[in-house]
Amino acid sequence: MPNDNLTVERSSGSRENHIVLTCKGPLTIQTLFTFQSVARELNGPGAVLVDFTQVPYMDSAGLGALVGAFVSSRHANRRIVLLGVSERVAALIRMSNLEQFFPMYASRAEAEAALA
Repeated sequence: MPNDNLTVERSSGSRENHIVLTCKGPLTIQTLFTFQSVARELNGPGAVLVDFTQVPYMDSAGLGALVGAFVSSRHANRRIVLLGVSERVAALIRMSNLEQFFPMYASRAEAEAALA
């Protein structure tokens, strides 16, 4: 699927120290560098809400990029939560036994309420 692209838009959350990364497109071996470059720019404590509403699928390499972001965030005392995760992506996270590291919420409002 060489024509698939991923864009990642960074914005501020409704609370101080919350960052929202809105991903659009598949997170795969072909697109993971886009995600990684934005994730590397995150600094300081707080929370990162990764909006997967427009991510139709993710492969194991994309999952590895997500785990890498988790490790980096943990070192910086940041939390990562996922929102709007499709069943296909959620199944991959569950099959990999990683759901305890990536809390998943249906919406941004639900994620922000849980982080309050």
